[in-house]
Amino acid sequence: MSRVNQVRYKNFVQQANGAKIFEIHANREDKTSTVVLKLNGRAPRGKKRITAEWTISKTDKDEAALNGEVKAFLDMARKTFVVHRGAGLEDEQYADPEQEAKVAT
Repeated sequence: MSRVNQVRYKNFVQQANGAKIFEIHANREDKTSTVVLKLNGRAPRGKKRITAEWTISKTDKDEAALNGEVKAFLDMARKTFVVHRGAGLEDEQYADPEQEAKVAT
């Protein structure tokens, strides 16, 4: 994890807590040299929206290692938020059955 990613994510969490945002939407975008995870959160009663990006470098990594890093990030985000998976994260390897069962009830 890069230091820039950690700082951006920490700021995102602080802003989300201030705006009382507990659910986020995550999308994956594959670029030539990086994988970008885009996070969006919206306050349930207000109009405030916050966004963030998490970048993972593709250099010297195979597809399994990249998927492992994406899954590790999603696990970290699930400690703070309810994560709704969007475009690029539809695969069941990124799912968290416990969290999705809680959201359904």
